[in-house]
Amino acid sequence: MTFEKKIRRPLLYKLLVSIIIPLCFVYAITLYFSYMNNRKQAEYQARRYLKELTSHYVGIINAELNTVMQNTDALADIGRIYGLADTLKLKQFLHDNVMQNKAISGLAFAFAPAPASGGLYCPYCYRTDGRIYTQDVANAYDYSTKEWFTEPRDRRIALWSEPYLGKASGILNATYSVPVFRDARFYGIAVADISLPDLTRQIQTLKIHGGFIYMESKLNTIIAHPDQSLILSKSTKLENSEDLWVEKQAIESTGWNLVANVSEKAALRDVLKQLRLQLYLLIGSLASIIALITGVGFGITKPLRKLTKGAKRISKGEFDIQFSDINTRDEIKDLAENFQLMAENIKAKMKEISFLAEAKAKVEHELTIARQIQESLLPHVFPPFPHRAEFTLFAQMIPARDVAGDFYDFFFLDKNKLVLIIADVSGKGIPAALFMAVTRTLLKTVIDNDNSPSEVMNKANKILCVDNDNCMFTTLFIAVYDVDTGDICYANAGHLAPILFKTDGSYVLLPLLGDPALGVVPEHQYRQSCARLEIGEKIIFYTDGVTEAMNQEGQMYGIQSFIELIQTTLDTPASQMLKTVQDDLILFQNNDLADDITILYFGRKQ
Repeated sequence: MTFEKKIRRPLLYKLLVSIIIPLCFVYAITLYFSYMNNRKQAEYQARRYLKELTSHYVGIINAELNTVMQNTDALADIGRIYGLADTLKLKQFLHDNVMQNKAISGLAFAFAPAPASGGLYCPYCYRTDGRIYTQDVANAYDYSTKEWFTEPRDRRIALWSEPYLGKASGILNATYSVPVFRDARFYGIAVADISLPDLTRQIQTLKIHGGFIYMESKLNTIIAHPDQSLILSKSTKLENSEDLWVEKQAIESTGWNLVANVSEKAALRDVLKQLRLQLYLLIGSLASIIALITGVGFGITKPLRKLTKGAKRISKGEFDIQFSDINTRDEIKDLAENFQLMAENIKAKMKEISFLAEAKAKVEHELTIARQIQESLLPHVFPPFPHRAEFTLFAQMIPARDVAGDFYDFFFLDKNKLVLIIADVSGKGIPAALFMAVTRTLLKTVIDNDNSPSEVMNKANKILCVDNDNCMFTTLFIAVYDVDTGDICYANAGHLAPILFKTDGSYVLLPLLGDPALGVVPEHQYRQSCARLEIGEKIIFYTDGVTEAMNQEGQMYGIQSFIELIQTTLDTPASQMLKTVQDDLILFQNNDLADDITILYFGRKQ
């Protein structure tokens, strides 16, 4: 007994030492390189994010400052034209532009000193506490010596000033000055002020996790900053901080810079969290390995003998065998489970066949209910408006599977405006049917008498793009028909062009507007167009299940075959026409539909 203990303890010790020490070394090297790689990736992602963020907001700020510059240029033209001859019109222009442009905190036209008397006159209109005031800056101070006046005058170019405290308004401003010349003689300066507190409030809305955004002038003076106490201080102290990752983007219109930074600690928070998690996993795995090595020498032969006896019983046809007490956590455990599984599979095969039959019947029943629900969502009573004799309306939809992704709808916005909709959701089956139901409900929600077809498309598209993780989309055609005039205004989201049949049997395709399907491009602005339906003319809406139907030889049905068939049935009732088309399509595809078939017929009678 003593001899066995001496043998077992060294062996266990050697196993532990020979496995754990190399494993710890490998883990340490892996953790180090993993951390360095993750740190590099984190820094790259952070800097890329800061660069994209600053580029985006520089575009916004440039647009806002360009508006200020354009208004100042317009003021320069007004001052040059009217000047002192019509100061009332000049003041009115100042007042109106300050009121209409929230980006501008003040506007002024500083006239050059009078040649004889040296008199100064500078009407200044500015906004304070939500109210607009007007005063003559010349009454407050001699502006003719100020840098915002002298520098653009001498350099004869428009300039942005460094930030300063406006004496007239008491507001911290930055000024855009445009020199004005009249008959080659200096006439004055058109001036626009932007409020740095207003700009700071905009900057404060730009949130960066673990960082902040500020704006600096050409001379590194902080113009806008979430911390008000840092405004007008130099930005070099912030940029020299070793704990910050900084990205700077130039604002071309002013020469200023938008600076975004994030602390290294915040950027590496997830990296350090991952490192800690890896350490915990290392400790856990080492503990498991030690436990596993300690138990290696126990109970190997016992489960093998049990498996041998079990194999003999299975060979004799005894399948009620249990190996659940074999729990060696190795290949023997896998072998035991396979023996157990083999016996159970043979026994359960008949039960499985019965269960599958019941499950199939249940699924078919549920699909039948789903199809009934979907059919109930679509208008199915024709004629739908029996009291309206001005038009004929009929539609039908044949799903390729139990449920469809196509749909149509029509309803009155008021007594004269009829909405016509046809759509085709990407894909088929249950997912397409669910997306169809969402789209139809959404259209019912966003459409009203005040929205044009293009506005309805824009609203629906933005909502469908939100959380569209499965990249579902819908081609959709929506039209608003005026019963009195026959005018039809429509928008088309990537759908096939409807066919308008004239009274003589000729036809035209409604022009495509080049817009994408709904749910693809979130900010796309949809267009619309209008046409007129004369008395006796008909318009056919359809989905690609009609034109792209394919026979066994790989030939497509095509729009020309569809048009020719419609032309032969123009004089028949709408229901008979659509029945003829349906039968022809089913025959063409040998009763094996590859896609949903949906057709909507509309004809003007009076």
